[in-house]
Amino acid sequence: LVLLLWAGVTVASQVDLHKRIYGGRDCGATERPHHVVLISDNITHQSLCGGTLISDQWVLSAAHCYEPEWTLTATLGKLRNPTERHVITDQPVVFRHPQTNEKHDIMLLKLPKKTSLPRAVLPLNCLGHPNM
Repeated sequence: LVLLLWAGVTVASQVDLHKRIYGGRDCGATERPHHVVLISDNITHQSLCGGTLISDQWVLSAAHCYEPEWTLTATLGKLRNPTERHVITDQPVVFRHPQTNEKHDIMLLKLPKKTSLPRAVLPLNCLGHPNM
């Protein structure tokens, strides 16, 4: 019985290491030019979130991705060989929905400086206005 339980734990552990999206595939280097990886960490924990670059200095993301006392890093471009990495050490400019909860989980994050915007990193132009 113990041997069967151990075998089940081993199989479950190996399955958890596989990709979570069935039928998915890795993105090419130019397939997500506006994607931003947000990494929040402190001494004991690390949290990964995604965001969307909506201008040369603003990221749209979920409000739960930001903890005021944690270090926040925004990575633009490829995660393994990023085009830009912004480590936000000071208190970042964050606008959260005033009633942040499960239904209102949105924030705007201002990067410490404007991105240089190489071809591999482009803001999402969903607002239709060139100054946005």
